[in-house]
Amino acid sequence: MPGVIGNGKTALVTGCSSGLGLALVRLLLDRGINVWGLSRRPPPIDPHDLFHWHPCDLADAASLSPTLKKIAGEAGTIDLLVNNAGFAKVGTLDEHSIAEIETSLRVLLLAPMLTTHFFLDPTEPTVKQAPAVIVNTSSLAAGLPIPLMSPYNTAKAGLSGFTLSLMLDWKSYPDTRFIDFCPGDYRTPFADAFGVRERKPPDRLRQTYLQRLADHHARAPEAERAAADLWRAIEKGRHGTVRSGSPFQAAIAPLGIRLLPASWMRAIIRRYYGLGG
Repeated sequence: MPGVIGNGKTALVTGCSSGLGLALVRLLLDRGINVWGLSRRPPPIDPHDLFHWHPCDLADAASLSPTLKKIAGEAGTIDLLVNNAGFAKVGTLDEHSIAEIETSLRVLLLAPMLTTHFFLDPTEPTVKQAPAVIVNTSSLAAGLPIPLMSPYNTAKAGLSGFTLSLMLDWKSYPDTRFIDFCPGDYRTPFADAFGVRERKPPDRLRQTYLQRLADHHARAPEAERAAADLWRAIEKGRHGTVRSGSPFQAAIAPLGIRLLPASWMRAIIRRYYGLGG
Protein backbone atom coordinates (compact mmCIF):
# COMPACT_ATOMS: atom_id res chain seq x y z
CA MET A 1 0.00 0.00 0.00
CA PRO A 2 1.56 3.34 -1.07
CA GLY A 3 2.51 5.62 1.79
CA VAL A 4 2.92 2.93 4.45
CA ILE A 5 6.00 3.48 6.63
CA GLY A 6 7.04 0.87 9.17
CA ASN A 7 9.55 -1.71 10.29
CA GLY A 8 12.29 -2.30 7.72
CA LYS A 9 11.52 0.86 5.75
CA THR A 10 13.98 3.72 5.19
CA ALA A 11 13.95 7.43 6.02
CA LEU A 12 16.12 10.48 5.40
CA VAL A 13 15.91 13.30 7.96
CA THR A 14 17.77 16.58 7.50
CA GLY A 15 18.69 18.71 10.49
CA CYS A 16 18.97 15.59 12.65
CA SER A 17 21.45 16.83 15.27
CA SER A 18 18.96 18.44 17.67
CA GLY A 19 15.37 19.47 18.31
CA LEU A 20 12.58 18.00 16.22
CA GLY A 21 14.98 16.27 13.84
CA LEU A 22 16.73 14.41 16.65
CA ALA A 23 13.42 13.49 18.32
CA LEU A 24 12.07 12.18 15.03
CA VAL A 25 15.19 10.11 14.33
CA ARG A 26 14.90 8.45 17.75
CA LEU A 27 11.19 7.75 17.20
CA LEU A 28 11.87 6.19 13.78
CA LEU A 29 14.70 4.03 15.12
CA ASP A 30 12.42 2.76 17.90
CA ARG A 31 10.03 1.62 15.17
CA GLY A 32 12.68 -0.35 13.31
CA ILE A 33 13.13 2.13 10.47
CA ASN A 34 16.54 2.55 8.84
CA VAL A 35 17.38 6.23 9.14
CA TRP A 36 19.87 8.32 7.21
CA GLY A 37 20.55 11.68 8.82
CA LEU A 38 22.02 14.92 7.48
CA SER A 39 23.41 17.72 9.64
CA ARG A 40 26.52 19.81 10.08
CA ARG A 41 27.28 18.24 13.47
CA PRO A 42 26.93 14.60 14.48
CA PRO A 43 23.76 13.95 16.48
CA PRO A 44 24.01 12.68 20.07
CA ILE A 45 22.89 9.17 19.15
CA ASP A 46 24.70 6.07 20.37
CA PRO A 47 26.02 3.79 17.60
CA HIS A 48 23.01 2.05 16.07
CA ASP A 49 22.80 -0.51 13.27
CA LEU A 50 19.85 1.33 11.76
CA PHE A 51 21.30 4.86 11.87
CA HIS A 52 23.59 6.31 9.20
CA TRP A 53 24.83 9.88 9.52
CA HIS A 54 26.33 12.03 6.76
CA PRO A 55 27.77 15.49 7.41
CA CYS A 56 26.36 18.17 5.13
CA ASP A 57 26.03 21.95 5.19
CA LEU A 58 22.72 22.64 3.46
CA ALA A 59 23.82 26.20 2.74
CA ASP A 60 26.34 24.70 0.27
CA ALA A 61 24.17 23.62 -2.66
CA ALA A 62 27.16 22.21 -4.55
CA SER A 63 27.81 19.60 -1.86
CA LEU A 64 24.19 18.53 -1.50
CA SER A 65 23.78 16.48 -4.69
CA PRO A 66 26.90 14.29 -4.15
CA THR A 67 25.77 13.59 -0.58
CA LEU A 68 22.26 12.65 -1.72
CA LYS A 69 23.67 10.35 -4.41
CA LYS A 70 25.75 8.59 -1.78
CA ILE A 71 22.75 8.15 0.52
CA ALA A 72 20.52 6.91 -2.31
CA GLY A 73 23.19 4.39 -3.27
CA GLU A 74 23.47 3.13 0.30
CA ALA A 75 19.74 3.04 1.07
CA GLY A 76 18.50 1.71 -2.23
CA THR A 77 15.14 3.38 -1.63
CA ILE A 78 14.11 6.23 0.67
CA ASP A 79 10.53 5.63 1.76
CA LEU A 80 10.20 8.72 3.98
CA LEU A 81 11.91 12.05 3.30
CA VAL A 82 11.74 14.71 6.01
CA ASN A 83 13.18 18.11 5.09
CA ASN A 84 13.54 19.45 8.61
CA ALA A 85 16.73 21.54 8.96
CA GLY A 86 16.16 25.07 10.21
CA PHE A 87 17.49 28.07 12.09
CA ALA A 88 16.61 31.72 12.60
CA LYS A 89 18.24 35.00 13.51
CA VAL A 90 16.49 37.85 15.31
CA GLY A 91 16.61 41.37 13.94
CA THR A 92 14.96 43.80 11.56
CA LEU A 93 15.65 43.24 7.86
CA ASP A 94 18.34 45.93 7.73
CA GLU A 95 20.15 44.20 10.59
CA HIS A 96 20.53 41.05 8.52
CA SER A 97 23.45 41.08 6.12
CA ILE A 98 22.93 40.03 2.50
CA ALA A 99 24.93 36.88 3.24
CA GLU A 100 22.67 36.00 6.18
CA ILE A 101 19.54 36.46 4.10
CA GLU A 102 20.96 34.26 1.34
CA THR A 103 21.98 31.57 3.83
CA SER A 104 18.51 31.55 5.38
CA LEU A 105 16.86 31.05 1.99
CA ARG A 106 19.35 28.37 0.97
CA VAL A 107 18.93 26.28 4.12
CA LEU A 108 15.22 26.81 4.76
CA LEU A 109 13.84 26.85 1.21
CA LEU A 110 16.32 26.02 -1.55
CA ALA A 111 17.79 22.91 0.11
CA PRO A 112 14.35 21.28 0.69
CA MET A 113 13.39 22.04 -2.90
CA LEU A 114 16.61 20.57 -4.28
CA THR A 115 16.41 17.50 -2.05
CA THR A 116 12.80 16.88 -3.04
CA HIS A 117 13.66 17.38 -6.70
CA PHE A 118 16.49 14.84 -6.40
CA PHE A 119 14.21 12.09 -5.10
CA LEU A 120 11.37 12.86 -7.53
CA ASP A 121 13.59 13.10 -10.62
CA PRO A 122 12.94 10.01 -12.78
CA THR A 123 16.24 10.55 -14.62
CA GLU A 124 18.35 10.28 -11.43
CA PRO A 125 20.00 6.83 -11.75
CA THR A 126 20.59 6.35 -8.00
CA VAL A 127 16.91 6.79 -7.13
CA LYS A 128 14.98 3.54 -7.62
CA GLN A 129 11.56 4.97 -6.81
CA ALA A 130 10.03 8.13 -5.35
CA PRO A 131 9.52 8.32 -1.57
CA ALA A 132 6.13 7.15 -0.30
CA VAL A 133 5.94 10.21 1.96
CA ILE A 134 7.68 13.58 1.73
CA VAL A 135 7.45 15.92 4.72
CA ASN A 136 8.53 19.54 4.56
CA THR A 137 8.82 21.00 8.05
CA SER A 138 7.52 24.51 7.66
CA SER A 139 6.22 26.45 10.67
CA LEU A 140 3.12 28.11 12.01
CA ALA A 141 5.17 31.24 11.22
CA ALA A 142 4.33 30.63 7.55
CA GLY A 143 0.89 32.10 8.28
CA LEU A 144 1.56 33.75 11.64
CA PRO A 145 4.86 35.59 11.17
CA ILE A 146 7.18 36.02 14.14
CA PRO A 147 8.32 39.64 14.63
CA LEU A 148 11.97 40.43 13.84
CA MET A 149 12.40 37.24 11.76
CA SER A 150 11.50 38.31 8.23
CA PRO A 151 13.96 35.97 6.39
CA TYR A 152 12.76 33.00 8.45
CA ASN A 153 9.07 33.85 7.97
CA THR A 154 9.56 34.35 4.24
CA ALA A 155 11.39 31.07 3.75
CA LYS A 156 8.82 29.10 5.76
CA ALA A 157 5.93 30.65 3.86
CA GLY A 158 7.71 29.73 0.65
CA LEU A 159 8.24 26.16 1.86
CA SER A 160 4.52 25.80 2.64
CA GLY A 161 3.71 27.14 -0.81
CA PHE A 162 6.16 24.67 -2.34
CA THR A 163 4.54 21.72 -0.58
CA LEU A 164 1.05 22.83 -1.55
CA SER A 165 2.25 23.17 -5.15
CA LEU A 166 3.46 19.58 -5.10
CA MET A 167 0.02 18.50 -3.89
CA LEU A 168 -1.54 20.24 -6.90
CA ASP A 169 0.78 18.20 -9.14
CA TRP A 170 -0.31 14.93 -7.49
CA LYS A 171 -1.00 13.19 -10.82
CA SER A 172 2.70 13.44 -11.59
CA TYR A 173 3.58 11.71 -8.29
CA PRO A 174 0.74 9.21 -7.71
CA ASP A 175 2.71 7.09 -5.23
CA THR A 176 3.86 9.97 -2.98
CA ARG A 177 2.02 11.75 -0.18
CA PHE A 178 3.11 15.27 0.76
CA ILE A 179 2.83 16.78 4.24
CA ASP A 180 3.30 20.45 5.07
CA PHE A 181 4.21 20.06 8.76
CA CYS A 182 3.73 23.30 10.70
CA PRO A 183 4.92 23.12 14.32
CA GLY A 184 4.56 25.96 16.78
CA ASP A 185 6.74 26.62 19.83
CA TYR A 186 8.64 23.64 21.20
CA ARG A 187 11.38 23.48 23.80
CA THR A 188 14.38 22.90 21.53
CA PRO A 189 17.85 24.41 20.95
CA PHE A 190 16.26 26.33 18.06
CA ALA A 191 15.55 29.31 20.31
CA ASP A 192 18.99 29.11 21.92
CA ALA A 193 20.60 29.53 18.51
CA PHE A 194 18.96 32.88 17.71
CA GLY A 195 21.60 35.38 16.68
CA VAL A 196 20.26 38.33 18.66
CA ARG A 197 21.30 41.87 17.75
CA GLU A 198 21.50 44.34 20.60
CA ARG A 199 20.70 47.94 19.83
CA LYS A 200 22.71 50.74 21.43
CA PRO A 201 21.29 52.46 23.36
CA PRO A 202 19.26 49.44 24.59
CA ASP A 203 15.82 49.06 23.06
CA ARG A 204 13.40 48.31 25.93
CA LEU A 205 10.66 47.14 23.58
CA ARG A 206 13.07 44.67 21.98
CA GLN A 207 14.12 43.40 25.39
CA THR A 208 10.47 42.81 26.25
CA TYR A 209 10.02 40.93 22.99
CA LEU A 210 13.10 38.75 23.57
CA GLN A 211 11.94 37.90 27.08
CA ARG A 212 8.47 37.02 25.79
CA LEU A 213 10.07 34.84 23.10
CA ALA A 214 12.17 33.06 25.72
CA ASP A 215 9.15 32.59 27.97
CA HIS A 216 7.12 31.02 25.15
CA HIS A 217 9.85 28.47 24.48
CA ALA A 218 10.46 27.77 28.18
CA ARG A 219 6.79 26.87 28.66
CA ALA A 220 6.54 24.94 25.41
CA PRO A 221 6.35 21.12 25.28
CA GLU A 222 9.34 18.97 24.35
CA ALA A 223 10.15 18.19 20.71
CA GLU A 224 9.10 14.57 21.22
CA ARG A 225 5.46 15.71 21.18
CA ALA A 226 5.91 17.32 17.76
CA ALA A 227 7.64 14.17 16.47
CA ALA A 228 4.74 12.07 17.79
CA ASP A 229 2.19 14.37 16.11
CA LEU A 230 4.01 14.06 12.80
CA TRP A 231 4.28 10.28 13.12
CA ARG A 232 0.55 9.97 13.78
CA ALA A 233 -0.15 12.00 10.65
CA ILE A 234 2.12 9.72 8.62
CA GLU A 235 0.50 6.57 10.04
CA LYS A 236 -3.00 7.90 9.33
CA GLY A 237 -2.12 8.56 5.70
CA ARG A 238 -2.45 12.34 5.96
CA HIS A 239 -1.80 14.33 2.80
CA GLY A 240 -1.80 18.09 3.35
CA THR A 241 -1.13 20.57 6.12
CA VAL A 242 -0.52 19.19 9.62
CA ARG A 243 -0.24 21.66 12.50
CA SER A 244 1.30 20.90 15.89
CA GLY A 245 1.49 23.04 19.02
CA SER A 246 -0.64 24.51 21.77
CA PRO A 247 -4.39 24.82 21.09
CA PHE A 248 -3.94 28.58 20.65
CA GLN A 249 -1.12 28.24 18.14
CA ALA A 250 -2.34 25.21 16.20
CA ALA A 251 -6.09 25.84 16.12
CA ILE A 252 -7.30 29.21 17.40
CA ALA A 253 -4.70 31.46 15.73
CA PRO A 254 -4.98 29.83 12.26
CA LEU A 255 -8.77 30.19 12.54
CA GLY A 256 -8.24 33.86 13.31
CA ILE A 257 -6.32 34.28 10.05
CA ARG A 258 -9.38 33.11 8.13
CA LEU A 259 -11.98 35.07 10.10
CA LEU A 260 -10.39 38.29 11.35
CA PRO A 261 -9.22 41.35 9.40
CA ALA A 262 -5.48 41.32 8.67
CA SER A 263 -4.96 44.48 10.72
CA TRP A 264 -6.48 42.75 13.77
CA MET A 265 -4.22 39.72 13.34
CA ARG A 266 -1.13 41.93 13.12
CA ALA A 267 -2.16 43.65 16.35
CA ILE A 268 -2.79 40.30 18.06
CA ILE A 269 0.62 38.99 16.99
CA ARG A 270 2.36 42.12 18.24
CA ARG A 271 0.62 41.89 21.61
CA TYR A 272 1.38 38.17 21.86
CA TYR A 273 5.09 39.02 21.60
CA GLY A 274 4.92 42.03 23.92
CA LEU A 275 5.25 44.66 21.18
CA GLY A 276 2.04 46.56 21.85
CA GLY A 277 -0.95 46.84 19.53
